[in-house]
Amino acid sequence: MDNKMFCFQCQETAGCKGCTVMGICGKKPEVAAVQDLLVYVTKGLGAVAAAWQSAGKIVPSEIGHLITENLFITITNANFDEEAIKVQIDKTLIAKSELLKAMSEVKNLPEAALWQGRRADYLSKASTVGVLSTPNEDIRSLSELALYGLKGERLEGATGVWLDPLVVGKARKICAIGVKSSRFVTMHGFALNINTDLNYFTLINPCGFTDKGVTSLARELGENQDFEKAKRQLAALFSEVFGDV
Repeated sequence: MDNKMFCFQCQETAGCKGCTVMGICGKKPEVAAVQDLLVYVTKGLGAVAAAWQSAGKIVPSEIGHLITENLFITITNANFDEEAIKVQIDKTLIAKSELLKAMSEVKNLPEAALWQGRRADYLSKASTVGVLSTPNEDIRSLSELALYGLKGERLEGATGVWLDPLVVGKARKICAIGVKSSRFVTMHGFALNINTDLNYFTLINPCGFTDKGVTSLARELGENQDFEKAKRQLAALFSEVFGDV
């Protein structure tokens, strides 16, 4: 049976793999689809903004705010309003269109930067840009592997990126993810352990767990890693997805 949706954005996902009929959280397939499309058009906007910067132009601050707003909508399960997400897609396409009008060269931009669909096209387009739009399962899986050959996974009931989450006694966190909302201001970020001194974690129960560990790239790979190189690689991958904004 074909999947009605595929969402694996949270640690509650079905079987720690992905929700394919309806979200454990209550998310419907139509909402998951427009969230996928919002991510897609946001990538396109980021690519156009990056091209602006490369051309020496100043990207309006409103573009950065819009991208941040889009990311917040898609990384949290707080907005299941299909119409509200479509409105956000509308805003993103309009903002992207305005930037494109001021560009003389667009041939090197990705398809996401040039796509300018209508409301009637949203759901059909969403089906071609989600995780499952890559038909080869091996290629899909490889794209989710860490650059260093470590497979980061979700752990039900725990945020962050984990290694061997389902192996009893071996689950260990390599990257922490945090979201905070205070006085109408939202903040989010992540902390990837590269050459972290893990001795400090022996003094606490990380994230409140007593049966799970913390690790780092250095520990997993057997030697300290080039920190500056790791930063550059991470920045490049981030820019590839969200644009250099």
